[in-house]
Amino acid sequence: MKKIVSIIGLMLFVLGSQISVAQNTIEGYVFYHANPDIPVPDVNVGLYTVNGALLATSMTGTSGHYQFTNVQDGTYVLSSTTTIAPGGIDMNDAFLILLHIMGLYEFTPIQFLAADVTGNGVVNFADYFFVVFYYFIHGQPFPAGTWVFEDLVVTTASRDGGNVAGSSTGDVQGVWLPTGRDLYQEDKSIEFQGELSIMPYETATFTVRSNSLYEIAGYGLVFDFNPDELSIVDVVPYGENANFAVKDGQIRIGWINEAIGERQSYAGELATITVRASNSSCDKAKFELNETSHILDMNGDRMEYFELTSPTVKIKQTGDQPVTVFPSPAYDQATVRFTSSAVSAVDINVYSLNGQLVRNMTTNSNLGINAINIPVYDLVPGIYNVTISQNQLAPQSIKLTVK
Repeated sequence: MKKIVSIIGLMLFVLGSQISVAQNTIEGYVFYHANPDIPVPDVNVGLYTVNGALLATSMTGTSGHYQFTNVQDGTYVLSSTTTIAPGGIDMNDAFLILLHIMGLYEFTPIQFLAADVTGNGVVNFADYFFVVFYYFIHGQPFPAGTWVFEDLVVTTASRDGGNVAGSSTGDVQGVWLPTGRDLYQEDKSIEFQGELSIMPYETATFTVRSNSLYEIAGYGLVFDFNPDELSIVDVVPYGENANFAVKDGQIRIGWINEAIGERQSYAGELATITVRASNSSCDKAKFELNETSHILDMNGDRMEYFELTSPTVKIKQTGDQPVTVFPSPAYDQATVRFTSSAVSAVDINVYSLNGQLVRNMTTNSNLGINAINIPVYDLVPGIYNVTISQNQLAPQSIKLTVK
């Protein structure tokens, strides 16, 4: 009888031991840049063995809390992911990466992960150039993905887990909120001063400037335009090694003063932009400052207020002059613009002042406004007469200067 009781007692002891082993709880919070005031919801926290086997997952709520129950004694690794939209990346992040590379700025562990946008375990000029050029200018995604989280090693001996730090990839400053709102809310605008009137198909150049800025360390400017109204011919941005791209109705310009410690004088011009008008008149072509635009002061911090100026671009139809040619003077190519009342064959002749025919082109016109390119690179510099002949209409002429 004693033997039976002993066996039963042993079984109860073993069972009780197993139950106690299986009742550990591992829990904690996911915070943005380890900031307890910014919990990160919708993070999938995975509980892994030290050998990489996934045991369970826990999704954080609005408080950023995760929890695993009935965890056996041992050591585990917490690894996290999320599908929240990223954000908060700008030229200030690139500036901090540059300072870190030069040994002037020490990163926290989560800042290091955020700065390693290439995902190769180091922070170097490849990460800096990716943020400045490939990401901001050309909109390419980061090789490291959209979010980074610190992997956390936990043990049941501590009876709890720990807090996980996460960041949108590239947001070294930690200004992005999981709610999708940037902590930076600058007061910025573009004021239109003066008017720039151009004919359809003609080109014109204007300057975007800010007279209130004297010394800057960098900028990231985005201008929205309507491709149906304007096409961008050229952009000359301010700053050595500045970059730009024109894509999807936007002009994106970025620059950072890479000579850290040297003051960069500033004359007020941020960009000179050359545009070509479309074949439609409008009193004000779209040219707006995108809300993602920002300027860094001489210390590399985002300015809380700035105002840019630009002329209003107006596209007007020709008045009494039925034929125009531009540019004049022309160097390699000129464009003759004329209005046709029907689809027909058109002869374009170029004569020297002594009446010699130096160029002849035959093409078909469209109904409405037409623009035909004429090569002039091989013509002797001077003044020429360009004549348009179509249907039974009297020829129309205009002078062209070639240099």
